[in-house]
Amino acid sequence: MTLNKAKTILTGSVLAIAMGLSGVAAAHDRHSNGHSPKVSQQFVDEMADAGYTNLDRDSLLAFKIHGVNARYAKQMETAGFGKLDADKLLAFRIHGIDEKYAQSVRDMGFDNLDDDNILAFKIHRITPKFIEQVSQLGFKDIDEDDLLALRIHRVSKDYVDSIRDMGFDVLTADDALGFKIHRINSDFVEQVKNMGFDTTDADDVMALRIHRVTPAFLSKMADLDLTGLDVDEALRLKIHRIDGAFVDKVNGYGLISNDANRLAALKIMHLDDSLISDVKALDLGDYSVKDFLSERANFRSNFHGNNMLKSFRAVIKEIHGL
Repeated sequence: MTLNKAKTILTGSVLAIAMGLSGVAAAHDRHSNGHSPKVSQQFVDEMADAGYTNLDRDSLLAFKIHGVNARYAKQMETAGFGKLDADKLLAFRIHGIDEKYAQSVRDMGFDNLDDDNILAFKIHRITPKFIEQVSQLGFKDIDEDDLLALRIHRVSKDYVDSIRDMGFDVLTADDALGFKIHRINSDFVEQVKNMGFDTTDADDVMALRIHRVTPAFLSKMADLDLTGLDVDEALRLKIHRIDGAFVDKVNGYGLISNDANRLAALKIMHLDDSLISDVKALDLGDYSVKDFLSERANFRSNFHGNNMLKSFRAVIKEIHGL
């Protein structure tokens, strides 16, 4: 999951709020009829002594409004966060992060949280009670990113139990999150079974959902004489956009067109006259499939799957014999 992406978005939002507060402070100053907090030279000097020099007036006013002072800055430094930048320090103060909270997080077993994560923990109320609830989900090796994602997406014990009731007994936190994010429910799992895919692999089901492999799509493939597909074959046909026009192109070259993996291999290799010429120039007794594919199609076996190499070899042999 793009768990790290979610974390980045969350952190960015927090900081955007903090950075916007200087503008809010300025607006407060303009409309407060002279009742805004005064930023004295003493305050400016104290913040400079704490390492916050050259702050503009709006930032200083935001500090003053939200109670960010030199003492608080030093507290956060001694609490293990080092010298936070001005925006992060303001965000910490707004969300009520203090030495006591920092210690409570460590007491939960998180000794090395960075400042972004501790902000996220505070905002999303990661508490000992919540951690206890997560422990009842039966997942192993839960880290801070998992906790945040489970909280953000409201993955509950009832929800995890419902997934297991669908036949998915072996679950990770990422599996449960993926099911929740992609709205996989019993109706979709039943549809997967009705499409002929007898799988209890969470990754398979999520991939079918993400790539929108539907009964209508399988019907189109059946019209192209592509039937009895397994999950990987159906996904390859969908991901590589195999359609009637491409099948006609394959038939035009006199190649086998009713094998899903061979069709995907031909699509990846960009079937055209130059491919035919390049393959015919190969010495089939002395060539590297991976090197040829790397030059021809920027092939990466770890992306397409090593189990596709057999299909690539078969297609190359077939073209060579034309």
